[in-house]
Amino acid sequence: MSALNLVGFSPHWEALLAKHGPAAEAGRVLRHDGVAVAVRTATGDRVVPLRRGLPPVTVGDWLALDGEHVLGILPRRSLLRRKAVDGAEEQLLAANLDLVLLVAGLDRPVRAGRIRRGLALAHDAGADALLVLTKADLAEDLDGVLRQVAEDHPGLDVIVTSAETGAGIAELRERLAGTTSVLLGESGAGKSRLVNELAGEEVALVGR
Repeated sequence: MSALNLVGFSPHWEALLAKHGPAAEAGRVLRHDGVAVAVRTATGDRVVPLRRGLPPVTVGDWLALDGEHVLGILPRRSLLRRKAVDGAEEQLLAANLDLVLLVAGLDRPVRAGRIRRGLALAHDAGADALLVLTKADLAEDLDGVLRQVAEDHPGLDVIVTSAETGAGIAELRERLAGTTSVLLGESGAGKSRLVNELAGEEVALVGR
């Protein structure tokens, strides 16, 4: 599988890229550095400067490239966004998502309001949502939490995990296969450790 296929390149994106001419190259944004972005291309990763006049770019965007020049942003299939802190404009979080993981730790109360806000963001983005309950080894009443979640959010898919015991990790990894996903959750919910477990290596810093 090519480097681009591993990050979701498909005939859909190939057709959109063709509109920029036969020499255009596809690149998916991996990281946003303010005045430049790191992108994955068929020939490897590179840093591409963002020219003036280009619409806002976010992680997950597909770009049409000519070397280090951005020809344009391919039309998005989905876009996760929220209001900026000052409320003046939107903050783009990630584009072209399939799945939004709402991560909640079982070492604290699982708050219905926080889940509802996450569901609203996923719905607005045009992506599916999945509730991932972490730290199952610290849960005092897992069955009670699951009953309450089913009552508060009927139809919401839930996977229970524990990075400590490995419970649920294989199931979650299978669910994520072939998708572009993003994790949302409060500080300390276990997102970084979950990412490390899914990746099978230390790719994210874990807080105390």
